[in-house]
Amino acid sequence: MSIREFLYALPVIGDLFDSTEIVDGIVELAASSASEGYAALREKMEWVETAGGLDTRASMLAAASDVPAVLNERGEVVGGQWTDPFTGFTSSDPSDFDIDHRVPFKAVVETVPNFAALPLDEQIAHFNDRDNLQVLHDGHNASKGDALPQQYVARITDSSLREKFLSDCNRYMSKLGVEL
Repeated sequence: MSIREFLYALPVIGDLFDSTEIVDGIVELAASSASEGYAALREKMEWVETAGGLDTRASMLAAASDVPAVLNERGEVVGGQWTDPFTGFTSSDPSDFDIDHRVPFKAVVETVPNFAALPLDEQIAHFNDRDNLQVLHDGHNASKGDALPQQYVARITDSSLREKFLSDCNRYMSKLGVEL
């Protein structure tokens, strides 16, 4: 039952006011509150140190580089060669690339039962789960946004990349024991 259906089922809303404006306002307020809750949660997320001593971002970039990645004294990747698998964009500047969640983190938060009640370290572990991460050109990642895999996959023109992307997403969601 949607929030709208629930509200219309309430006698005060459904019978006395029977106004879509009121219901729309309440639905918008509920959606806004949920969005603010996600924004606050997202602010707590960070890349964590991996077994190799690098944080998740540096580790993913180093692994995805077509040539040996160059690290500075702080363990940050400062050089290498990357290619976005979907657009073909290539660069030696690591700042041109983002670490993207294949299944948007927002969808994970909304799909995993009681995600907000999990301890912070478990939430951060979900955020850093390499099974759901990929290296993408930052402009491509921005245009992808929070599109769900079913929405985004149509933009992948190469059929083998499309199949791999869907397979990776399905494997990850199966690991969580949930469906989108």
